[in-house]
Amino acid sequence: NEENKNKISEFLKSHEGTTYIYEKSEFNFSGMCNTGAKAAKGDYLLFLNDDIEIVCKDWMSIMLGQAMQPHTGAVGAKLYYPNSNIIQHIGVINLLFGPSHAFFRQPDDRDLYYGKNRCIQNYVSVTGACLLVSRKKYEEAGMMDENLPVAYNDVDLCFSLYEKGYYNVTRNDAMLFHHESLSRKEDNTDIDKMIKLFRDRSYLMKRHPSLCFTDPFYNRNLSDESIMFYRRMTPLRATDTFYD
Repeated sequence: NEENKNKISEFLKSHEGTTYIYEKSEFNFSGMCNTGAKAAKGDYLLFLNDDIEIVCKDWMSIMLGQAMQPHTGAVGAKLYYPNSNIIQHIGVINLLFGPSHAFFRQPDDRDLYYGKNRCIQNYVSVTGACLLVSRKKYEEAGMMDENLPVAYNDVDLCFSLYEKGYYNVTRNDAMLFHHESLSRKEDNTDIDKMIKLFRDRSYLMKRHPSLCFTDPFYNRNLSDESIMFYRRMTPLRATDTFYD
């Protein structure tokens, strides 16, 4: 709104080199990201939600160093819920129920499944709440799909980067707080938003049929119905199609 526009404009007067783009329109996260990317002058693009709180001074250097590697696509960070060690994001896995955050809402007070919450990890996707990628690779992947205005636009981008041969990476040593859903209601509390979410997920899978409810970075001997990397309880047969 105009009030916030004026507050931001006033704040940025003391920050040289900053460009503030203000356009009244329907909410479209993909569109806003693409508008910013086209206006930016740097070789690397950082997409950052307005509900991220910075608590690690070297986070951007850590992520940039990873993004500069030739094999790296998108780079994500470890995101906690505010004033806690509860995990909101350390990477996205794509199982039978679609893209979901690994170890969502788990405390980060112990090593989880072979240190996946401690080490640098490859994932099929990372969240767009805090995502760094080179401009060249972003454009090569087709940028954000504006047909996905709210959900799965980050996943779609990461799927495209993977299909181009790049590895999407989470840096667990870049830690931030994410005040998720404080500024917007969660989709699962609204039936219309849930219907839109299912439609968007179907659209995502049609765009990337080779990744339809399957994840090349997830061990096929683990459960395909849990975000906790539990052991698969039903044995695989040689004739099984893992995700049919």
